[in-house]
Amino acid sequence: MKKLIQALRSISFKNILGVFFAGLLIFISTACSNNPPTAQSSAEGSLSETKGLKSELPSQIQPKQKGELYSYNNTDKDIVKRVKDVSEKVSNSTSEAAENLIEGTKNNLRQVKNNTKQALDQAQNMAEKTSTGIKRQASKSAQQIKDKAGDIEQGIQKTL
Repeated sequence: MKKLIQALRSISFKNILGVFFAGLLIFISTACSNNPPTAQSSAEGSLSETKGLKSELPSQIQPKQKGELYSYNNTDKDIVKRVKDVSEKVSNSTSEAAENLIEGTKNNLRQVKNNTKQALDQAQNMAEKTSTGIKRQASKSAQQIKDKAGDIEQGIQKTL
């Protein structure tokens, strides 16, 4: 690590600047030259005829040259067919997504309805248990009051 740091310190700013300007000079001279570098072809004809446009395009799409314009025979129909196929797939998948969303929403609403019903049933059961408990406690308290009243009455009779 120390050797690396020493090596980096030994490089001067002038060296870095010189390499940068050399690269910039090469880039500008290549970009501005009138004769850009081209690949050498051993076959006869121009580069665009032997290796260029025709070799890059699939055989279905390769144009037939008429004068200076290219005309495409049945490829337009193929392109239109492909576009229709893709648009049908997109519309079908969109329809399926919409149907799935609607079905999911219906399922969610059913689940909400069931959960609400369960919550109401639980609240009603708790209210009934509470009222039953209150009634039981009230009758127990009333019985205790009667017992105490009877005890007081007996105590009064003993004293008389």
